[in-house]
Amino acid sequence: MVDSVLERAKLSIRDIDAFAITNGPGSFTGIRIGIAAVKGLAAPHNTPCCGVSTLKAMAYNLMGDDCIACCAMDARCDQVYFAAFRCFAGKVERLTEDMAIPASKLIDYLAAYSAEKVICVGDGANIAYESLRDELQNVFLASANLRYQRAWGAACAAVSEDMDFKSASELLFGLMPTGSDLSCFVRTLRTLRSLGSLRSSAKKFHIRHSALSWILP
Repeated sequence: MVDSVLERAKLSIRDIDAFAITNGPGSFTGIRIGIAAVKGLAAPHNTPCCGVSTLKAMAYNLMGDDCIACCAMDARCDQVYFAAFRCFAGKVERLTEDMAIPASKLIDYLAAYSAEKVICVGDGANIAYESLRDELQNVFLASANLRYQRAWGAACAAVSEDMDFKSASELLFGLMPTGSDLSCFVRTLRTLRSLGSLRSSAKKFHIRHSALSWILP
């Protein structure tokens, strides 16, 4: 796929100035594969890289609108990965941090914007919409062509905000996974602990989750 895109654009890997990648939240396995792929592409020529919040990247789908973007991804177990952004004048402004919360708690973060148009975007948009439609009068689903994250959004987030590009080796994961992905991650952490390297690995991967309170001594 990469070769095909480069061929159509009449470019080579050497011509790429930088790589932007969404680094979470999301599926632990999917994020790991994506980051590994970018590291592999960037390493030969030491091409700089930038990690972008997946939720922020999808907010850029609505940058042409004037609204509150309710970015939501299905985190399973009746939870969503969520962040809110204000979209206006071709800009995107963060209103909340990325978080994993029960869908029923979305109103706690969006009630303050009840007088504004709120648009749900992401693969958890339907979950968010169903949770909010009886609470907010001006809540809408993004149109199908704008509902899901795209590479374009990640590039916009990286360039528009003048983010700090680093070497591929410094790419980190974002928000901690939940549900079955969390179970998989916890098993990985336990294995690392048995090898005596959990603490250094935790710092390396920028782990932030309450589950670690009973995993770490």
